[in-house]
Amino acid sequence: MISTITVEKIDIENGIILTPFIDAEPGSPILDIKPYFPMERVKKCDVPEWFKHWPEWSEDAMSFNWQNEINFD
Repeated sequence: MISTITVEKIDIENGIILTPFIDAEPGSPILDIKPYFPMERVKKCDVPEWFKHWPEWSEDAMSFNWQNEINFD
């Protein structure tokens, strides 16, 4: 899976990257981090009807009520 995240802080000594939101379980390993280049965007990306109401942009995902969408138990 590819996700775009905001990196707020990097703790090099402890190997920790602080991000306000990531679509992963706490403690999940991150396999690779690359810089984001706007030219990597996809012009036409179709999504299933059942999640067309989900946030379109990463910044909006931080304030989206995911508890109503996904069972975190």
